[in-house]
Amino acid sequence: MKPKVSIIVPVYNIASYLRDCLDSILQPSNHPIEVIAVNDGSTDSSPDILQEYADKDSRVKVLHKTNGGLASARNHGLPHVSGDYVLFVDSDDIIAPHAIDNLIRVAQEKQADIVSFGFKKFYKNTYLTDLNTLSEYTARHINRQEMFQICFDESYKTKYSSGAYACARLYKKSVIESLTFDVNRRLYEDEDFTSKLLSSLNESHRIILLDI
Repeated sequence: MKPKVSIIVPVYNIASYLRDCLDSILQPSNHPIEVIAVNDGSTDSSPDILQEYADKDSRVKVLHKTNGGLASARNHGLPHVSGDYVLFVDSDDIIAPHAIDNLIRVAQEKQADIVSFGFKKFYKNTYLTDLNTLSEYTARHINRQEMFQICFDESYKTKYSSGAYACARLYKKSVIESLTFDVNRRLYEDEDFTSKLLSSLNESHRIILLDI
């Protein structure tokens, strides 16, 4: 049986970007996925867009809650995860073509608990068709110390650094199932989550870094 990926997408008043985000996630994949979209009290047309996608694609599950912020929305989605791996994607993000299949392949081949990867920022004048596929990369094992440096040491450079962003990693479900985001933080909630993740790891956990 192929491993399943659960993708948690927090949504708050992001209608202008939401379709691009969902379309990038729902591209054809060789692996089963579920999209857990958490509507965090949106007052724009985001809930209607989510329902539209849920009506036409059974992989999309929509949850509704009162507004509580990014950390609260991600936490709300975590108990609903049924996949073997978890990916966080913010609703103004898009993922590269074939990213899920490639990340799962690396995770399986390297027996990884965490696959860390990079990202690029795009702006109004960026054409989405210009985004690269995740097809050329090197995958290497790193230890907790190097992951800490990648996340928190601005002077430490890799070919394609991912910082402490929760969205920049594929996680085996068992690695994060006891962790939550701090709902009292409106800023730097990713850094807090990643620091707790690093503290919970031991030498038996395998971390793979993709240099793209």
